[in-house]
Amino acid sequence: MNITSRATPYSPPDNVRRLFQSAVTGNLRAANDLKSNAPLDLATITTQVKAALDPTASVAAVYEGATSTGFRVLYRITPSASGADKGWSLDLDLTHFIDAQHAQDAMLMDLSLYDADVTTITTRPATPLGQISLRTRGSVFWVHNALWVKLGLTGTMPGSPSTSGGSSSGSSSGTTATTPSTRTMIPELPSRMVAFATAIDKLLAANAVAASAQLKPNTAVVSPSYKGPWGQPFSFRLVSATGTHALKPAEVADGSVVIPTKNGTAQGEYAFIGAKVGTTTVKLVVARADTLAVGTAQVNVQIVAPGSS
Repeated sequence: MNITSRATPYSPPDNVRRLFQSAVTGNLRAANDLKSNAPLDLATITTQVKAALDPTASVAAVYEGATSTGFRVLYRITPSASGADKGWSLDLDLTHFIDAQHAQDAMLMDLSLYDADVTTITTRPATPLGQISLRTRGSVFWVHNALWVKLGLTGTMPGSPSTSGGSSSGSSSGTTATTPSTRTMIPELPSRMVAFATAIDKLLAANAVAASAQLKPNTAVVSPSYKGPWGQPFSFRLVSATGTHALKPAEVADGSVVIPTKNGTAQGEYAFIGAKVGTTTVKLVVARADTLAVGTAQVNVQIVAPGSS
């Protein structure tokens, strides 16, 4: 699921809306007022994996993406190739959004992408997670305040042969789901997978905070405006990039005026070039390295003709 910015909540098909509403077990009104300080970095997730899932497993971040509305990371969990417990892997897909509405929209959009009738291949997990949670035969996914979480099994985890062939989402991203015809036939998830999902949800619950207490990245910019000729490279720099994630993209309101040439560096410098005469705004996106909470600095750019004052 790509991170997108929406002015209004996503409007799903009726069957998806009803399914979503049936999966609500928490207080959505309260969730809208809460943020997260949960550490979601590789070291923390690895610790959670070894404690709740498999002490021999390795964890790698195989995808990272950031926009002004959220930060997404996909962790791939793989058991030791030399151990007896192999033949499966798990994908933990986490997106830390700026608010609960974006997280809920992400779940609605994901449910809308299933090849099969999503109401026949999903059911509520035995133990609810977050405020909204559903599962398939090989995955469980939920919204916890401003976080959208998906945990998907590939292969067969020992003790649970019924989940063989499950996928992380079951969506229309390349394969057609082969699933039971009724929700009552959906097998239980492997107990260790449930234990790991529960551990992640407890981590999120223990670190839920009011908006005023959320830890955010420093978004102060050395100089928040630029004026210069087209064809001329220029940059903006954060006052401090300490404690920020390595991925620092930029969003340009009018890409015909300004073109980003390099994401933000470890020192917090974002590079651009003027493409044509005009004015635009640029959002410098920065996230905390630990919680993945995003912040943005909006800067103003005016590109003029060469030789103009």
